[in-house]
Amino acid sequence: MSLPPRSIDELLQELTSADPGRHLEPDEVIRGHFWANGFREFLEKRKMRAKVAALKFLVLTQSFDEGEKESLAIYAFVPNFLSIVMS
Repeated sequence: MSLPPRSIDELLQELTSADPGRHLEPDEVIRGHFWANGFREFLEKRKMRAKVAALKFLVLTQSFDEGEKESLAIYAFVPNFLSIVMS
């Protein structure tokens, strides 16, 4: 078993480096990674739904290339964007 990631950035890097060209649903990516799945379970047990949604959003956006990320930047200005997308 590998050591746990020390930050969310390390976790996201691990998740996307496993298969960088493949676009999967965020839930599939999280379930397929030991530490990410454990973190998701930790958040869900504590009923931190907004944090779970944020984790899924981060996983989803990590799979985009730089050009796609720039086009997504506009959504940072939309109020409650995570709650709209993840509901």
